[in-house]
Amino acid sequence: MILLGLFGLLAALAMDTSVSTGIGSRVENIGLLSRQSNGLIGSGLLFMTGCILIGLAAVRDAVDRLGTTIAANAPRTLPPVSQRPAPISDSSDTQPRATIADATKTCSKCYALASAAATKCMRCGTEFQVRPIPKNGDVLVGSRVRHPSFGEGEIEAVDGDTAMVRFDKREKPEPMNMSYLTFVEKAAL
Repeated sequence: MILLGLFGLLAALAMDTSVSTGIGSRVENIGLLSRQSNGLIGSGLLFMTGCILIGLAAVRDAVDRLGTTIAANAPRTLPPVSQRPAPISDSSDTQPRATIADATKTCSKCYALASAAATKCMRCGTEFQVRPIPKNGDVLVGSRVRHPSFGEGEIEAVDGDTAMVRFDKREKPEPMNMSYLTFVEKAAL
């Protein structure tokens, strides 16, 4: 392909694109110029395709050679469990992590993100509705709540400012920050 591309490039460059006017001078012919440019484009594509194919073949050969080297040096069996290194555990995995949802709120009009402490949207100027976060004693298991994204659900458990809510359209309960929940119906004592 590379050789065909090179021959095509040379042939297109050697092409005479001028014609005789009949009075001894020559002018460039638009049709012949177009044919020359088409030849250059086609030959250039053939040349580049050939170069890409040769490069891919070289990469494939290198991978094949390295693959046999890697396979020859690989252990045949896994070491016994007692000799394997212990997994690295990070004690911070057990602690709850802060998410962007905990530090921000979304404007109900333009959907811009704002800090959790903001009282007004910087983008459109809408005042944020301030909802008091219910205290642990105010929330009863069995209360009906509404979330802006998940819809309505029922509180199954409460821990601090987080409630486990089983939403009507979801199978498993979801942990939710109380500030995102609107109480629809309080459970009876």
